[in-house]
Amino acid sequence: MIPERELKKRIKKIRELANTDAVLISKPKNLLYITGIESCRLLLTQDSCVMFTNELDYKKINLPGIFDVELYEKNKIKNYINKLKPGKLGIENIDIRSYEKLKENIKQEIIVSDVVETARMVKSGYEIEMLKKSAAIAKKGMEKAYEVVTPGISEIAAAAEIEYEIRKNGSETPPFECGMLLASGENASKIHGFPARKKIKEGELVVVDLGARYGNYYSDMTRTIPAGKLKQNSEQAKVYEFIKNLQQELIEWIEIGMNASDVHKFAEEKIKKFGYKFYHGIGHGIGLNIHEMPHFRDAKTKLCKHTVFTIEPGIYTNKFGVRFEDMVLLTGKGSKILT
Repeated sequence: MIPERELKKRIKKIRELANTDAVLISKPKNLLYITGIESCRLLLTQDSCVMFTNELDYKKINLPGIFDVELYEKNKIKNYINKLKPGKLGIENIDIRSYEKLKENIKQEIIVSDVVETARMVKSGYEIEMLKKSAAIAKKGMEKAYEVVTPGISEIAAAAEIEYEIRKNGSETPPFECGMLLASGENASKIHGFPARKKIKEGELVVVDLGARYGNYYSDMTRTIPAGKLKQNSEQAKVYEFIKNLQQELIEWIEIGMNASDVHKFAEEKIKKFGYKFYHGIGHGIGLNIHEMPHFRDAKTKLCKHTVFTIEPGIYTNKFGVRFEDMVLLTGKGSKILT
């Protein structure tokens, strides 16, 4: 259970960031961040925090007194907001149909806001500890990967042993909930290559992308593992060393206040100069979601102290793929690798 002090800090942060009189929150991970549970709706103002939940959860909820808990009934949220009459109501980025329905029912001015996602981008000490524990479990899984990724084993069999190791060490879900990525040889040319029945061959590169979840916080890391020995001066060997070195260069180069998009551009230019294309983003924020803010292609996003994100350059050809990925915590003293 999230400590009450932690929840109070999160609510205070959202109130400070909000440019509206009230915020209506309905996305599960945003609710989890503020309340510790996902199955509710929340109306947050500058002086109140009202939770609406169903009858089953209403009886089970054991939350601090910072929340006023209301039993949800049809039209109750709409009527509550209209009676409250906030000047401006902030909502999350929802689909058009839901937005239009909300506009029909709510009389106040509605403003789409990512205030909760922005608050979530900068991690608290509590969150950093959860992420470190999640990363430690992922590292156990990667240690197992280096043991089992050998010529002759099938991708599926290798993944099964690795995923078992991750769950055995305390992960609340399989990697990324849907399972880890593991692809060898030509299969690794797919950016998101799931394990197949293919057997790993001598001399192939195997891209292993895995993670864990601890305290609802995700981890994510990737290694490219040679099955056997790589041929010296081969294309595979050159790309392998280039990407491995580029990732370290990027991690050391990143600093507080830098535009996130500059990191992506730097990697893209380096890979292009090396003679290849870069087909995906250089990284992503990580926390209660596997992918969250900061977004590295957004020119407006600046990297802040205590943001946690991945750095994952990669090169993919028709014959093989190479990617290295680590979780990074940005501190006042530079970048700290968590994985």
